[in-house]
Amino acid sequence: MMKIDLTTIKHYNSFDNILDENFIDGEYVFFYGNGELDNRCRKVTSFFKNKITKSYSIIYNEEEFNFSISDYKNKIKSFEFGKNFINKFDNKVFVLDSTSLGFAEILLVIHYLVAKNNIQIKILYIEPSEYKLKSKDSIFNTEFDLSKGFNSFRKIPPYSLLIDSSSSTKAKLITLLGFENERLSRILEDDDGARYDEFEHILALPAFNPGWENISLYRHYNELKGFKSLEFSPANNPYETNKVLEKINKNSNDKQLVIAPIGTKPHSIGAIVFMVNSYYKNKKVGVIYDFPIKKENRTDGIGLIHEYTININD
Repeated sequence: MMKIDLTTIKHYNSFDNILDENFIDGEYVFFYGNGELDNRCRKVTSFFKNKITKSYSIIYNEEEFNFSISDYKNKIKSFEFGKNFINKFDNKVFVLDSTSLGFAEILLVIHYLVAKNNIQIKILYIEPSEYKLKSKDSIFNTEFDLSKGFNSFRKIPPYSLLIDSSSSTKAKLITLLGFENERLSRILEDDDGARYDEFEHILALPAFNPGWENISLYRHYNELKGFKSLEFSPANNPYETNKVLEKINKNSNDKQLVIAPIGTKPHSIGAIVFMVNSYYKNKKVGVIYDFPIKKENRTDGIGLIHEYTININD
């Protein structure tokens, strides 16, 4: 049975330390998203594009279900993405910059890479030194200036679940929480019990910076005040997030699960590992996502660099 495992987590203070002395350009492929979003994205894309010949920007369109890919004149439909793009590579190592890539791009790239044998997937995430502030009344009531807006929550095939709102069978919704509480409130208001009758919320703890978990809790107070408990996973550790999701799944009595990854990018990576493994075990887990319109230059500086290595096993 196909399975992907997060085998190694490394942290760096410099990009120069990531590629070791045995690096061979021809063995690598580099995928990135909007390389101009902020200083972090500009730095990481510039570094790897200068090192890896096969470097591609990939952008997913959630309305048309297709990909725009650098060096490709025509867009590629999502269901053809694996066959017409991913499958053409015979390289051994695939590097994904999750800082610039969106959730859907990472999910679908990994989904199709799983079909390959004897490859390694390295996912990078670069912390900012700080997020730009929108407002700050107190240490808790802090609002970061992260997004210009959000789209409606959409499904991402093949991780779509058709949950009939008129059905008596409901799903469990699992949310991975960040700073933007309006994302969770929109889910709860839009659904109003139609599709979900159980909820689990995962908070980033420890957070990237001490005290950020309190900002997240404060901003989600109205949405969470009726819940008796929360799950916790470190903000920078997808391995632990996957373990939390496996625990929730084990305790859910085969109930249908839907994930809303609206928290940290490493949390999202952990969710993707869980979802892809579930898919190939024939227990499909659904996802809903609101494709935030991220503000350019919303961060300052470059912080710790995280590298997560995924191996694929039969």
